[in-house]
Amino acid sequence: MNYRAEIDGLRTFAVVPVILFHAGFEVAEGGFVGVDIFFVISGYLITRLLIHDLEAEQLRIIAFYERRARRILPALLVMVGVCLPFAWMWMLPEEFNLFSRSLVAVGTFTSNILFWQESGYFALASETKPLLHTWSLAIEEQFYLLFPIFLLILAPLGRTRIFFCVLGAAVFSFVLCEWGHRYYPTANFYLLPTRVWELLAGSMAAFLLRDNLIKPNEVGALAGFLGILYAILTYDKTTPFPSAYTLVPVLGTVLVILYASSANHIGSFLGAKLFVGIGLLSYSAYLWHQPILAFLKIRRISEPSSFSLLAAVSVSFIVAYLSWKYIEAPFRRPNSRGNYRNTIVLLGGLVVFIGVGSGAIYLNGLPQRFTGEISRLDAFRSIEEEKRGKSCSSIIGYKQRERCVLGNDNNIRGVLLGDSHAQMLWSPLDKLLDRRGIGFMSFTAGGCPPVFEIWRRDVPNNCSEYNEEVFRYIKNNKDIQFIILNGRWTIHIEGERFNNREGGVEPGRSVITDVINHGVKETNPPEIRRAQLLSKFESSIRRFSALNRKLLIAYPVPEVGFTPAVRMAKQLLFTPNIDITPTHSFEVYRDRNERVRSLFDILKSDLPSIQFTDVANDLCDHLSGRCRTFNSNLEPLYIDGDHLSSHGAGLLVRDIELWMNTD
Repeated sequence: MNYRAEIDGLRTFAVVPVILFHAGFEVAEGGFVGVDIFFVISGYLITRLLIHDLEAEQLRIIAFYERRARRILPALLVMVGVCLPFAWMWMLPEEFNLFSRSLVAVGTFTSNILFWQESGYFALASETKPLLHTWSLAIEEQFYLLFPIFLLILAPLGRTRIFFCVLGAAVFSFVLCEWGHRYYPTANFYLLPTRVWELLAGSMAAFLLRDNLIKPNEVGALAGFLGILYAILTYDKTTPFPSAYTLVPVLGTVLVILYASSANHIGSFLGAKLFVGIGLLSYSAYLWHQPILAFLKIRRISEPSSFSLLAAVSVSFIVAYLSWKYIEAPFRRPNSRGNYRNTIVLLGGLVVFIGVGSGAIYLNGLPQRFTGEISRLDAFRSIEEEKRGKSCSSIIGYKQRERCVLGNDNNIRGVLLGDSHAQMLWSPLDKLLDRRGIGFMSFTAGGCPPVFEIWRRDVPNNCSEYNEEVFRYIKNNKDIQFIILNGRWTIHIEGERFNNREGGVEPGRSVITDVINHGVKETNPPEIRRAQLLSKFESSIRRFSALNRKLLIAYPVPEVGFTPAVRMAKQLLFTPNIDITPTHSFEVYRDRNERVRSLFDILKSDLPSIQFTDVANDLCDHLSGRCRTFNSNLEPLYIDGDHLSSHGAGLLVRDIELWMNTD
């Protein structure tokens, strides 16, 4: 089989954008498509090898697996081994517990399943997961395990029929992907069934080239390369992915594979020594960049500077060169008798990491490594979750599965409605209502503010319909005297995740909320959307006010941009001489929430029957211009960057009690 330098050059345009994307550089906001380019290339190269072995009647599954193990495992095991001491020194117990789970997942080729269960690719914790990137290796490993068997079973059908079977499987996977990104976006991102079409696209390219059905073509190669660049430069975190959008980089890669060669300009460009050299390092560069970036962010209390991130990227390529020269290349050389012994050693390394990870999980991340105060702060969020007592997280798909009551189940007098910012009131509100001998129905669902006629593009839901059902419940139930509305109002208006302008940036996809007018879901540009949403906020509050019940609405909670307990724990770990509780800017809070606060100010004046409560009055000092994140007893007032802890929510519930006592 002829060596194709342009394929190695193409790897450069996969790995460099991915690394820049993970480093957070805006020039590569769509750099995550580099993984999809890798998938197509892998599908092409593996299928080319398998077709060759099938035709020569030399396809031996065990030998194929052994070659894959020698290709993937040596550098992977060394990388994981190097991560361990840094994880031991720098990771807090909860972080180390999660890291240990990823050790087990790497050893069992199930990283994609683990990270699907833990969080989304663009979520907060993702930036500090050293082994997050192994999810894509798991996809490829699962493909390598299954695809040769698939071909062997179909071998009697002949190459043409096999091609159409591969085509059918790819179409099915793509259709599943299109359905999945609408209803199960995280699973859609991480799991093989909705990703395998990308690898199979490369497989089909291998079949077409094997049959000499395609000849090098300048226009086709250029179109493919431009498609790849378009995706890298224009896609961002708001792009549904994978989805039909993924066709652009995938088909672009297929076109380059099919039509580029040393005989045309794109092939010659990709085959340049610089691109080929970087492409040869691509596997090692991909392996090493994520842990280097993750440990940089773990070790620093504040967000790393652009210079630090650029230095980390440079170090990634230096380490990649050493890894390629001294680990990858030696193991890839055929060594006949020694190959199987080496493979057994490599598999033994996986078993060791599975054992180490399992032990650390069993020991809860080994909190004994740190002082009691550090471990207490690190465990704060888990403790807060347990303190909620009654679990009201019984809403599935914004439908009430069972009665969820705070306080006295036999004397329902009120309703709590809203998203996760309403849920944070559960623990202190439950205690208040128990004392008073009454109960509140909790109608709360994450990401679903108490507003009618809205919808979120990134999360398929029936939030508006759910709120209508709650409204009817209140209207038809004369025993309901009290209504509390709370939500993360501003995120829906502004869309962008919070930036505290002091290095604390909330990662994650933008929240794009739009309106529903006359039953039609609209998709409008930001300024129009903001005006429409503010109008929906106002009309919704007026509708609730017209029910003539006691109505309380909470102003937006000050967002933080970091997790206070973790920030404080890391201060104690890395800078023990600095004894300052973390705060954030009141001015940033005021600017961020200006639209919502102005609307609420107008409604407060216009509808005096509504009570408004503003926890910012308790948390923020107007004179110093700072908002606190700990109380006087050094207890965190937040469980993360925007949700109040039971101590913080207690400030709101104190106002709720005063409101309930008024006539």
